[in-house]
Amino acid sequence: MNPVACLKAVEFAVGGALLLLLIYGPWQQTMIDLARHKLISARDRIFLLAIDGKFDINSKEYESVRSTFNGMIRYCHAIRFHRILARAISSSEDHKYTSFAEIVSNIQDTDVREKIEHEWREAMHTLLGVVVLRSPVLILFTMLISPFVIIGYLIDRSKIRAADATLKSAIQKDLELENYSGSSYRQQVAEAY
Repeated sequence: MNPVACLKAVEFAVGGALLLLLIYGPWQQTMIDLARHKLISARDRIFLLAIDGKFDINSKEYESVRSTFNGMIRYCHAIRFHRILARAISSSEDHKYTSFAEIVSNIQDTDVREKIEHEWREAMHTLLGVVVLRSPVLILFTMLISPFVIIGYLIDRSKIRAADATLKSAIQKDLELENYSGSSYRQQVAEAY
């Protein structure tokens, strides 16, 4: 092996190691911090609706909405693709699962309901984004599959919307189970063994 090839190999190895350090180091916390910032902003906009008197701060719906957003903020670091996939394909229910749509459907003011649904959709997209952006494999997979998803969306939007709804439901179920259990997924697995 000549000196130039050896130097290139060392350069490649050092560059790869630095890239891995970046991705599994500060990049992870930066993505979590950005997600939490967006989620806190969404929760604050809902709080402002209550302060303006458009949403009853003493209502059960307000408490549920606020609790849902607090759970998203608290556990956004724990959401991973394998957990979402497991929740999406699992059919067992450990407790009564109330979807966010059911909670929001009880809000009488349609303008407030639409604003809260919009904030929830944005929060779900933020959580999906953080799941993808924290995984180099998912970043690559997303880049490769994006053209097919766009074509599929143009051909049959209902299937893409159904997949989106399934992912959002799985995220919400995972967050609810985190909230109700009082312990993290790793603690539950450790206790099981």
